[in-house]
Amino acid sequence: MTDLEEKIVEIESYGMGGYRIGQPVTVTLGRSLGFKALFLGYLIPLVILLLSILVMMLLTGNEALSALTGIGLMIPYYAWVYMIREKLRGHFHFRIKA
Repeated sequence: MTDLEEKIVEIESYGMGGYRIGQPVTVTLGRSLGFKALFLGYLIPLVILLLSILVMMLLTGNEALSALTGIGLMIPYYAWVYMIREKLRGHFHFRIKA
């Protein structure tokens, strides 16, 4: 989220007394949670993709089939992440830093 586009982030409203809607603020996420997000969003999919391509290349030798298999395995992974989004939402807590 480091680009300059505006983002909409939901933040729990407790302890937010001095802020108003539209006020520019900095939203932070704990370092350990940042690593968890990186792990779930990028590293696990990368490992799944690379392993599936490697295994399919060894089994079939067909590059196109290997690539399609790797991409196809991303669908169930991201579907799983989507299904557990509420559980993940409970783990990721953003904070406002004025």
